[in-house]
Amino acid sequence: MEDNNLKEYNKETSSKASSFMKLLTNFSFIVSLVLTKQLMDYFYGISVTIQTKSFDISQQLDKIQNLTNRLREMQRNADAYHNKWYKIALAFPKTFDIDEKKPRTCGVQKHRDNQICDTVSDYFKVSITLPLLNHLLNELENRFDIESLIVYNGLCAIPASLTKQYFRSCPWKKKFLIFLNFYKPDLPHFSSINAELELWEEFWKKKIELPSTISDTLKFMDMRGFPNILEAFHILATIPITTCECERSISTLRRIKTYTRSTMSENRLNGLALMSIHQEIVPDINRVIEIFASKGDRKLEFLFK
Repeated sequence: MEDNNLKEYNKETSSKASSFMKLLTNFSFIVSLVLTKQLMDYFYGISVTIQTKSFDISQQLDKIQNLTNRLREMQRNADAYHNKWYKIALAFPKTFDIDEKKPRTCGVQKHRDNQICDTVSDYFKVSITLPLLNHLLNELENRFDIESLIVYNGLCAIPASLTKQYFRSCPWKKKFLIFLNFYKPDLPHFSSINAELELWEEFWKKKIELPSTISDTLKFMDMRGFPNILEAFHILATIPITTCECERSISTLRRIKTYTRSTMSENRLNGLALMSIHQEIVPDINRVIEIFASKGDRKLEFLFK
């Protein structure tokens, strides 16, 4: 009986392995993988940067704009870029003796592209390169639209940014005024904004320690003397710059709330999640031991106060 089960298991494993091997050695799959990789290489640097916990989004806007311009250039010269990438893709099939071919064209096809092209290269250009390139460009323009860029200009007034070489070549007041004009109805004394910006710059020129975030700036000083900037910072503090922090929280919950912890209470789950997300906060170990020793229940309530 055990031998029969083993044979059945080996048969199923062999069948799956054969299917995966056939897929990996399929010419369409190899070309799709290489073309996608060549395009996504342009996004790697900026993607890694904007997913870090601490980065200056105002300085990354130029990189995002450069990336958008590069994608537009690829659209205009799609033939040249595709031919270069397609030559790279052809190197892999030759190594494994895989023939260059495109999927069969038929009258009606619902599960894959059914483009009528003269050459194999043109087929993959029409079915993969051009649609993927257009999709990436549209998503980039939608994610970083004009209104989003206006919001990011508000970060120029953070004290640590005022002295950076980047803003010396591009005056921070000009960029910050773009943001202020967008929220003009919400500002208390907009008529005095120019004088307020000059005093703001003068105030931070003499400081050695400069806050690098909005929250640190609000805590650093009494900002009642800068009513417009104070209101602008309150607006900025409530606008999420990216979705990375939210996605990190979801990933943390996936690691904590496993199937073996399905009965975990809400308070304990929140506490463990906060401890995992904010690892820079180190609890007092002696205090934890005292609480643990004084309770009969071995489960502690991890609460942040």
